Amino acid sequence: MNIKDIIAAAATLLNREDICNYLISGEVDDLTSTVKDLDIMLRCFNLVENEIALEYKPLVCIENITTENGIVNFDILTKPIIEIIKVEDESGNKLNYKLFHTYLKTKPENIVVYYTYIPEKKLLTGISDYTEVEIPQRVLAMGIACEFSLISAMYDEAVMWDKRYKDSLDRMTSKKIKQVMPARRWV
Repeated sequence: MNIKDIIAAAATLLNREDICNYLISGEVDDLTSTVKDLDIMLRCFNLVENEIALEYKPLVCIENITTENGIVNFDILTKPIIEIIKVEDESGNKLNYKLFHTYLKTKPENIVVYYTYIPEKKLLTGISDYTEVEIPQRVLAMGIACEFSLISAMYDEAVMWDKRYKDSLDRMTSKKIKQVMPARRWV
């Protein structure tokens, strides 16, 4: 998802036509104010994406790594790591590993590391780490609307957007419990 589109959706929710017009055509009456608010919305997007990754739906990265001594330094991974999920060999067999502060140690061979990561800060021209299927644009837009309302001292709106945003996130990330009907008993 394009960040520009997500922010445009948030601006629509907040009834900020000036920001929508600026994102579409680049024209606006008060350029200074609009660009300032657009910058705040971009920071709000980065806060929301980070919050979702850390508290609701972790982002997972899978990397193939060749290690001769079995040591994988975390700084060679392409994303800022939060937690190791698992380590496998090339055939998909789980490997035992030991975690240290800045690296993990396992068997020396070609391995596949599954880990969660922190999303990097994005620019307006960037793309979200989440797809529409994982976290819909509408949910991200509501999160931005909540944060922007709070920063802009629109507290009633912030409370409303926070509730809608958190309710949507809870529905999206809750584990669906499959209900099974009890077997019929013949009397």
